[in-house]
Amino acid sequence: MNVSKNVLKMDLIIQNPKLKTSIKPQIGFSVEKFLLKKEDKKLVELNEFATSLEFNRILKNEIKINSLKAKDITLNIDDLLNELKIEQNNNSASSDFKVRFLNSDILIEKIHLKYLLNKSLLGVQINNLQLKDKKLSIELNGNVSKQNINYFNFGLNSKNEIQMYNDKIIANDLDISLNNSK
Repeated sequence: MNVSKNVLKMDLIIQNPKLKTSIKPQIGFSVEKFLLKKEDKKLVELNEFATSLEFNRILKNEIKINSLKAKDITLNIDDLLNELKIEQNNNSASSDFKVRFLNSDILIEKIHLKYLLNKSLLGVQINNLQLKDKKLSIELNGNVSKQNINYFNFGLNSKNEIQMYNDKIIANDLDISLNNSK
């Protein structure tokens, strides 16, 4: 049974999936391509995606991301939420489950995000997102447009100068641009 086609009414394409398990409470998963689309709309696309997760603290409601790597991630957020019929519930209870990632090795070459909010399109592109040894490096560019008219541009370049700790974030020499001014 093709669950994605019959239940979700979407196409799901997964190329070259690999699952790696071990005696340790650890699992690795990689995929050459993961694509979820409805008709011609790409909702989620992952290219050359790989992750390693650790479950040794699962009884304490914690999962650790050991590594996460991707060449390209594309999310069309509003279409995805609409197709999956996900609604925001402000009264929902928060989860006690924690995902630890500060000591992770994360490298994502490109992230493309698109979100339609009150008829305005928010587009964000993140290049070279890297987290290693609690240091975050990110190049982010975005814009807000409505009916193909650009209203607002923004950017951020960290130059590997963001230090992340359990209870704080310290940023030095952070380039921020608004409407192409610094």
